[in-house]
Amino acid sequence: MTESGARTTTIQPLGEDLLDAPAPSARRSATLLPIASVWHTVLVLAVISVSAYRGWPSVGQIRMLPHRITIYQRTMLFEWLTLALALAGVWLKGSSLYSVLGGRWRSAGQF
Repeated sequence: MTESGARTTTIQPLGEDLLDAPAPSARRSATLLPIASVWHTVLVLAVISVSAYRGWPSVGQIRMLPHRITIYQRTMLFEWLTLALALAGVWLKGSSLYSVLGGRWRSAGQF
């Protein structure tokens, strides 16, 4: 931003290749550190994948049920357990849980 508060934009000439320019996030990636270990990320993805694979065959049967509240309850339970698993990995790495959950809201406007 300039002193007047207006944003400035850099426009490249037509002859230059846009793929040669560094990505905007390339500068920040050197300072970012993982908040959980790689094995934990693979574990979380494996749990989600296995759950999706196991649930796929019963999709047709679920659509026929008159009361779907049990399905919603199981889904919410699984989502909370997945969040707990993700937070456990962050905690084991020694990172702050606020890196996942976000900071405290001091007012309704921050929500």
